Amino acid sequence: MRSILTLFLILLPISVQAELSVKAPATAVIGELVRLEASSEGVVWGLITEEGQKDFEADGKKAYFSARKGGDYQFIAVGIENGKPVFKIHKLQVAGKPDDPVVPPVKPDLSDASKVVIELAGPIKDPSGKAEGAQIIAAAYRKHGQLALKGEYKDPNVMADATSSEFVYELGLNRYVKWRPMMTRLREHMAKLMAEGKLKDMQSWAALWEEYAKGFDAVASAGGAGTNGATR
Repeated sequence: MRSILTLFLILLPISVQAELSVKAPATAVIGELVRLEASSEGVVWGLITEEGQKDFEADGKKAYFSARKGGDYQFIAVGIENGKPVFKIHKLQVAGKPDDPVVPPVKPDLSDASKVVIELAGPIKDPSGKAEGAQIIAAAYRKHGQLALKGEYKDPNVMADATSSEFVYELGLNRYVKWRPMMTRLREHMAKLMAEGKLKDMQSWAALWEEYAKGFDAVASAGGAGTNGATR
């Protein structure tokens, strides 16, 4: 069939080689039954790609195909519309197996990060109000974590520096100094998580920022008390 179609296309005058309309998917998986449907009756079909040709059947304006292996396949349909020869080449990309289980990526467990915040916040003394300070820090973590999810950050170091700068801006330098020992400990906590392979992409960093924000939310809700009950 392929040689006949090839010869037919070669003999067609270029001026009348109009395009036939074919409805078919552009992608599929191995073993999936793909249906191709042309806009005209009496269409002659051909599979240009050799692989899987035994799995190709045509019946008038419709054709069916199921790939045995992945790859790029090309189909040709030749017909007549308004007394003129028309044709269409359709490309199909096949990959994977339909019965392969879809394994979602394993998300690292960062839930302990909020507990770390609550514990470290205990000794902090903020003369302007620890609960308010915790709210400000939580808002900054949440803001920059959400920016990371939106693709604003490609480098976690840039995100961390931007978050720290916001701490200083919103709290004021003199007030931020009271919180700085805790921030240093949180940097150490980040390094530990990196060593454990829990911070591999910006999504995981954003998730960590959210857990830190939750921890500071809890400190604020407790009136500024950490695990040791200190408030100022």
